[in-house]
Amino acid sequence: MDDIESIGRIERILLPAGEHFSLEQMKAIIAGGNINVVAGPGSGKTTILAAKLISLLTKQKRGDKGICCITHTNIAVKEIKD
Repeated sequence: MDDIESIGRIERILLPAGEHFSLEQMKAIIAGGNINVVAGPGSGKTTILAAKLISLLTKQKRGDKGICCITHTNIAVKEIKD
């Protein structure tokens, strides 16, 4: 599945109908390796984290060791679990 198709699928899962990720958000979601997202309250950091996790999990190969997700707030932990 290519990145654009993957982003569209993730948008349908996480965002309200008709909403889309910004270019900067899409870059963070498809970026390889570790990323550090710095932005103000309510800007979508937790949503980007959830989208990144969905992206990684759909690309994960059988036998991969897993994914470690670190966040600084209990709110983000709850949203990721949900």
